[in-house]
Amino acid sequence: MRKSAFLVALVMISGTALVLYSFASPDRFYFNTTDFHIQEQSKLSLNGTTNINKFNCACGQKFQPQAFYATTSANRSNITFSHTVLHLRTTSLDCGNKLMNKDMYETLQAKAHPNISIELKKAVFPTGVTIDDCSQWVELDAETVITIAGVAKKVPLKVNARSLAAGRFQFRSMQVLKMTDFGIQPPTAMMGAVKVRDEIQIYFDLIVQAGSNEATASQVSGS
Repeated sequence: MRKSAFLVALVMISGTALVLYSFASPDRFYFNTTDFHIQEQSKLSLNGTTNINKFNCACGQKFQPQAFYATTSANRSNITFSHTVLHLRTTSLDCGNKLMNKDMYETLQAKAHPNISIELKKAVFPTGVTIDDCSQWVELDAETVITIAGVAKKVPLKVNARSLAAGRFQFRSMQVLKMTDFGIQPPTAMMGAVKVRDEIQIYFDLIVQAGSNEATASQVSGS
């Protein structure tokens, strides 16, 4: 069960985990979800800079279990996902002060588009590494589609993954995006004296417990 649990925990790149599996054919394995638990020490944030200083908008959202489907190749070196999406509520981001929060929500068009979504499409292991090699850090190439303010873009992610204990895993990734690629103009404040730079960073460090039907949502804090 340890090997299949590691495979499924990879789904936490986009917010899902643990499966019960059945072998559908000799060359592909099909999975169905049961539950997962994002532990409280996990971190997820949106970070950026202005012409004056840096800012960090930490996520305080409680994520709920959701269904997904995945298949792995015969050599167990890549995984293809469907219906595997993390919906990050924009107003769950806390940038440290009310004015900054208001500006960020308006910039990300929170009223019209209340969620930032990260959809996981595929995870690929490096040459010679399979889903069974999980006791040490392994760098994965993940194919994702990120949607911000209603605009979807294909975004590759480098994800570091490791097994901490039976059914318990850690995933880390950081990706820099440009707001203008999503049709968003970086905000200004104080009559234009403070300008937010175009590049923002999505960061996560997730501790995931793959478990039974007892999983509950836990709050995720910022970095």
